[in-house]
Amino acid sequence: MMLGLFDGVKYRSEVTVEIHAILKLMPELKKLLDSMPTLKGMITGFRKENMAAMEAAALASLLVIENVMQSVPQNARLLVLRYLEDAADDEFRQFARYYQALVANQNPPRPTDMPNLVPVLGFAFWYLGAAVRENKCSDTTYRLFVGDVVGILRGKSQAERRENRMKNTLLGLYS
Repeated sequence: MMLGLFDGVKYRSEVTVEIHAILKLMPELKKLLDSMPTLKGMITGFRKENMAAMEAAALASLLVIENVMQSVPQNARLLVLRYLEDAADDEFRQFARYYQALVANQNPPRPTDMPNLVPVLGFAFWYLGAAVRENKCSDTTYRLFVGDVVGILRGKSQAERRENRMKNTLLGLYS
């Protein structure tokens, strides 16, 4: 019994560390996570499904992003999407450099109209893409993450995003 409890705490800790890594540039992330009581149950569910911590963190991060997006106007979401589309060519590496500049106490250059969510989401895309390249995360989870974030930015409901995931999964099976 004690070993199972320890394993649960260890797993929840691993997932939480990865959520912090994925959403490293999210302002007041700890406070945000503390305000989401459903997150703990979600992580417990992922553990029961024997999901890898990185995969669980990616999916849990979607819940956090969706929660934050509720207060972002649609025109700002579309602007975020445009910036992310422009950054996709270099696999979002510019956001890794952006983070490195912040850590070095430099003021990274950025357009004045760039919403704060751009580096947050761009860094998350880069981080998970790097995790895929290092075999720490599946390509399927990465595609689901990016697809859902894009769907959220476009104003799609959970049901519409779920339907889109199913279509993409079926297309992948038959192509």
